[in-house]
Amino acid sequence: FKDIHSGTMDNSVGQVVEMERNQVDDDKDRTCSSGLHFCGMSYLPHFGCSDGHTVIVKVNPKDVVVLMGLGIINYLAILLTVSLFIATLIVLNRWYKDSEMVIWQSAGISLFEVLKTILIFTIPASIAITLLSMVVSPLANEQANIIKQRFQQRDDVSLLAPGQFKESTANNRVFFIEEIDTQKSILKNIFVSDFGKEKQMVIVAKEGYVETDAQGARHLSLTPGRRYEGVAGGSEFRITEFKKYEVKLDQKDNIEITPTNRTLQVWDLIKDWTPLNQSELLWRIGLPIMAFCFVTLAL
Repeated sequence: FKDIHSGTMDNSVGQVVEMERNQVDDDKDRTCSSGLHFCGMSYLPHFGCSDGHTVIVKVNPKDVVVLMGLGIINYLAILLTVSLFIATLIVLNRWYKDSEMVIWQSAGISLFEVLKTILIFTIPASIAITLLSMVVSPLANEQANIIKQRFQQRDDVSLLAPGQFKESTANNRVFFIEEIDTQKSILKNIFVSDFGKEKQMVIVAKEGYVETDAQGARHLSLTPGRRYEGVAGGSEFRITEFKKYEVKLDQKDNIEITPTNRTLQVWDLIKDWTPLNQSELLWRIGLPIMAFCFVTLAL
């Protein structure tokens, strides 16, 4: 049950596999590098050894579902507001059904007294809703925005998966790979369709790997293979065999992350007093007020 790369990590049943954070590759563009890896069943035929073992693992969700967690935090204020309404409605429905409300009213307790008690019960929850909508939710949206934009800045090869056609971000190429050799970082059985301005070009190769030149530009080096240019049967159709062919990958500039009204704090919304920011501020203020309205409506 040792790993197939170093032969030192014990993956046997019951073991907790850990790695120091400084030993994990920080480069987001190297998808197959130092670090802990796990995958779904569909990926297993493209990886590993025929005589290896497959182990079902439990993964800490905080290392995987960060965006999902941030999304839950973002909607937590709304969920808490709706939960207050449903909880109040269920309790009051039981009181009416069991005639408890009639007994209390006959004892001199009016609906106003009941409402006063419910509103007092709602105050702690409304404070929590205020903190979530005013402070926590903008921070969660900001972190989610950063993660999404970093993911979008990855190059085309980093987004490839075995057995899937992927279109480049510039919408001028289609990539397909049949298999990835993670031990050697080599792509196998590659198909590239390039839609040029004048003619279409199709490239097929047995293997390929990503190189970075001295200027920092990234290239997909293909060895060996064929290049088909033009339309089959046309007068300008050509087939070229090559030992090595390089495809320049689209470079993505590091775009500065632009804040939106959903990521701004309250004081920033007030400073930039635009209609869009006003609507966002009204939404945040309205959530705790909505909690009191909902419990009143339930009564």
